[in-house]
Amino acid sequence: MCNKIKVVSLVAILTLLLFSCGYFDLNDPLSGGTPYEPGATPTDSPTPIDSPTPTDSPTPTDSPTPIPLDTVAPSPHPTNFQAVAEGTDKINLVWGKGTDNYTPQALIKYKVVKSELSTDIDNKDKANAHTDIVMDWATDVNNYQATGLDSGKTYYFALLLKDLAGNVGWFGSVISGTTD
Repeated sequence: MCNKIKVVSLVAILTLLLFSCGYFDLNDPLSGGTPYEPGATPTDSPTPIDSPTPTDSPTPTDSPTPIPLDTVAPSPHPTNFQAVAEGTDKINLVWGKGTDNYTPQALIKYKVVKSELSTDIDNKDKANAHTDIVMDWATDVNNYQATGLDSGKTYYFALLLKDLAGNVGWFGSVISGTTD
């Protein structure tokens, strides 16, 4: 019994809503309760609500504007990339965060590589291909401590930056640090 009342109430509410929006006019013998567009006169032929009109078809100017591809590598912060010895087996590395034309600063990734010869990592491609990685791609960092180093030895470091599109930039020079 209760379910019948709910169904009847729902039908009554929907019918009232359709009449109040002007989609049905039972007093009009021509419409006979057939849906027609609001504002149409009874002598107009009924037009189904779902039928497309010529203005519904997209035109070439309706296409979205393409997003330009990001082909620009992130730039390092002009603050110097620095290496400071911390005891006999550690070197602290510090740098300013980079910027990019699309990637937010907090999402730029950083990678630090080291070598015993500066010429092994003296440009972006050599540094990116180098396998002695001190810190692999990490976001939102501006320092790292290289550990496990030999005492009294000079190490060379290169800093790389990568944006969300995969463009790689680098600090532009190799720095060195010598453990105590």
